[in-house]
Amino acid sequence: MFYFSKGSDFMRIGPRNVEAVKVKLKTLQIPIVSMDVGGSSGRTIEFDPSTGKLKIRTVNKGEVFI
Repeated sequence: MFYFSKGSDFMRIGPRNVEAVKVKLKTLQIPIVSMDVGGSSGRTIEFDPSTGKLKIRTVNKGEVFI
């Protein structure tokens, strides 16, 4: 239906979001202790403030905690 060249910055939404978050965290002096980014599978996250754990559910890959 639509055609975008592979080099098009328009379709790089995920990588642009990752870079923006890294910049903001660095500005706020918040260290990154773990990441789960990239690939082509969708993710859903749930953060439990009482434990400090983040649950990541990845399509067709199950759940992990970081």
